[in-house]
Amino acid sequence: MHSSYNDKLLIQKYVGFSPKILDTQVAAGFCGYTFYVSLAQLVEDCISLKLPKTLTLSDWSRRPLTPEQIEYAIDDVRHLKAVWDVLRQKLISMGRLDWFEEEMSRLNNLDHYDESLDECWISIKEAQNLEPKYVTRVKALAQWRESTARVTSTHPSRIMKDSTLVALCLQEIRSPPDILAVQGLSAPTIAKHSEAITNVLSAAQNTPTADYVQFPEHRKQKKENIRLVSLLSLAVLYLSDKHGINRDLLVDQQELNLIANLAEEELCCQKLRVFDSWRKELVGDTLLSIKRGKAVSFSWNVSKKVLEGSTS
Repeated sequence: MHSSYNDKLLIQKYVGFSPKILDTQVAAGFCGYTFYVSLAQLVEDCISLKLPKTLTLSDWSRRPLTPEQIEYAIDDVRHLKAVWDVLRQKLISMGRLDWFEEEMSRLNNLDHYDESLDECWISIKEAQNLEPKYVTRVKALAQWRESTARVTSTHPSRIMKDSTLVALCLQEIRSPPDILAVQGLSAPTIAKHSEAITNVLSAAQNTPTADYVQFPEHRKQKKENIRLVSLLSLAVLYLSDKHGINRDLLVDQQELNLIANLAEEELCCQKLRVFDSWRKELVGDTLLSIKRGKAVSFSWNVSKKVLEGSTS
């Protein structure tokens, strides 16, 4: 499959089992592609076939589907095996097939999706300094958004952006018309989800004070560590270019915040993936060295258009 995150959950929900999946999007990330590379791009690069893109934004909810839509949908799967064969050979030649299989083992574990749902609200940086009563609302609405995105096989930001989500949580929403006072929601989202959004926020607004949620202090992007986080991010970008692997597969923003905020002995208790297996040698050890004060330098290679760096 390609970009299997939502599809896997839908298969589990409607078919009743969780298949073991090989995701060509993840495989491409280990080969140096951006993490959100399209299947059309991979088909063109791997097997020199250009797929039509004319129906990408057509209304797939309308039934019956047109013959053109059906043919377009078939293209999403008919070339996957050929693309995978090419990517697999690249992974073998780069010595990364084991890395890919390890990542797919993690992504094929349904517990991973439960953890992602439980913590999806922590990535919303606009919520970090809000009062607990508002953080409580953000958590509830973010988890609803994530669940809805999975069911509808879309990205959460397509339902509403983080800034809009927080803006809704700062208002007193008691009925669907109250939602219209907040800018940023698309007409389709209002039409489909205004009642659900109202119900989620109304319930969160009635949460007893004793049950308010606090934003985890160690997950915040603290002002005193902003420069360190920026330096760590630059190092990840450099290592991503150097090793030809997508940065999203190396480390995420929350891990960088934790590395900057926590003492080194506290990091051991977090079980961060960046300090495990192949990631430790590839990026984790370098990030720890920077945290310890080891000197680093970066420069932009104009001719090669890549970031170059060194540590001393």
